[in-house]
Amino acid sequence: MKFHAVLLEGLFFASPQGDLQVQTETGEIIPVLDRLLPLVGQQVQLAVHHLPSGGVDPSAWGWGSCQWKPAECPAGHHTRPNFLFSFSGNGVLLQDPWRLDLSDGGTSPIDFAVMPGHHGRLAAATVPDIEKLKDELIGLDAGVLGAKVDELQEMLRKLSEDKTK
Repeated sequence: MKFHAVLLEGLFFASPQGDLQVQTETGEIIPVLDRLLPLVGQQVQLAVHHLPSGGVDPSAWGWGSCQWKPAECPAGHHTRPNFLFSFSGNGVLLQDPWRLDLSDGGTSPIDFAVMPGHHGRLAAATVPDIEKLKDELIGLDAGVLGAKVDELQEMLRKLSEDKTK
C-alpha cells in the first residue's frame, strides 16, 4: 500500500506547450498533470475547483477567481460571471482523457480545460482499500505487523505535511 497525496493552489495556466501548470503564491511553477501521474490507476478522492484569491468579490468574474476579463473565458464567465467550477469524486484515476472510473461502472470526466486563467485548488489522495488491508493484516507476525504500522504512520505524516503547505 503506497500513499500519495497532491495539494496544489494558485493561478492555473497553460504552458506554451499546452501543459496545465499552477503558479503558487510563492511564485513556484508546478506542472499539474505530472503531479497526478503517481495516482493514475489507483483509487483516489479528487477535488478541483476555482478559488477566488483575496476573498470573494461578487462583482468580479468567478467571484474573483477568473483572470480572463474582458476576453472569452473557457469556463464561461463571460456569459455566467457568478459561476464557480467545482468537481469532486472518488474513483480510479485514468488519463487520456482525465477521468474517474466509478465503482458503479460509470465514468466522471475531469474538466481541467476550465482551470487555465483561474485561481484554484486541486487536491487528490489515494484511498486505501480497507478490506484488502484487513486481509493483509490477518495472520501476520508481530514484525510484519510493525512494518504495516510504520506505513500507516508515514501516510498520516504525509497527510499532516500536505495540510500545512
